Amino acid sequence: MPSGPETFTYREPVGAVKSALGLNRHVVNVLTGLGYWTCRVVGLLARDVIITRQEIQGLMQGLLYVDAPPLGATKLTEWIDRHRDTLGRHYTSEMARRVDRFSGYQSN
Repeated sequence: MPSGPETFTYREPVGAVKSALGLNRHVVNVLTGLGYWTCRVVGLLARDVIITRQEIQGLMQGLLYVDAPPLGATKLTEWIDRHRDTLGRHYTSEMARRVDRFSGYQSN
């Protein structure tokens, strides 16, 4: 495991999850509009917002990375490794969490 902060491209966190879970899946590029509208349909079915146009634009502009010291102490790769047995087993609704801000955040 490298020392210091972790810096990822857009695809690298997906690769880290695939590796930790031992998955052999292909990640494919799709047109921005197709990706947005697919997530929109899935979001309607899940009664949640999967991703917004602004989030997609930010990711495409490289805003996942900031040139600043890390604010937290937990590395994403370490968190993924600790939670590999439960990661992706349950869906956590962002919209439901925003409605009830007083209950504990139930996630993986």
